Amino acid sequence: MLLTAEKNNLRDARILALVFDTLPERLVREILRVGSMRRDFPSGLSEVRVRGRGRSALVLSGENIPLMTKVGMDEVSKIYDRVIGGSAYAHTGETSHGFVSLSHGIRVGISARLSDRGLVSEVSSLVFRLPTSPSENAEEIFSLWKERKGGALIYSLPGEGKTSALRALAGLISQRLGLRVLVIDERREFILEDYERVSVDILSGYAKSVGLEIALRTMSAEVVIIDEIGNSEETEALLCVGRGGVPIIATAHAASFDEVIKKRSVSMLFDEGYFNLFVRLYREGGAFRCEHRYV
Repeated sequence: MLLTAEKNNLRDARILALVFDTLPERLVREILRVGSMRRDFPSGLSEVRVRGRGRSALVLSGENIPLMTKVGMDEVSKIYDRVIGGSAYAHTGETSHGFVSLSHGIRVGISARLSDRGLVSEVSSLVFRLPTSPSENAEEIFSLWKERKGGALIYSLPGEGKTSALRALAGLISQRLGLRVLVIDERREFILEDYERVSVDILSGYAKSVGLEIALRTMSAEVVIIDEIGNSEETEALLCVGRGGVPIIATAHAASFDEVIKKRSVSMLFDEGYFNLFVRLYREGGAFRCEHRYV
């Protein structure tokens, strides 16, 4: 347990350093000052929201904490330039979809104006979404999945730990069961260093539909993990993988079971019998909880 805690602390420090390198020094000082008064910092820090208009804020253990430091529009532009490394064209594929991926699983959401050529301008706010510590529910979800080893859907409202659960499950399934796990990580939210001693392959930055085709044709995966299933093209690709007998573990945004199965992308897979386990994640009293049902 001590070694795990030390490893998590080191990881948290590296993630914070990457974010702080892009921010004004006075904003960093305030974040550290707020953190010094909280026992859940930095492990509970999930977002740093930098606004050129209005108040910047932190999200700490699900709580929105406004910051006093003012950051102007010019400074937000400078932060954005640091985030993209001064090369707008190199990140067009991501920024046109409203985000930039950094290393160590950090994703930066962008509020800005998008030109007809897919270039971002007039950046007004940036949301640094930090990977949380390993999911508190990972062991429980793993045990539930192991009972049937079929398709599973993890669902929740945004920011309730879905991606963190997937990160942990990929390693647990490979390490404990010896299975070949393929992760399709379109938004580069999985941290490669987490899987150095297990059989996990990560397709980083691939569109989900393309990654699923690769999974089916060339990677001989025994389990496929994919975050946030959405459009019909992705669903058709998932149907092909499922027909090949490969179990799929995916996530979706929803507050309840009834809501999630009404989503067209989910209902098509559900009707085909590709999911036999549904897990809902939610936050209660500052802690992550889960409930499940087999179908």
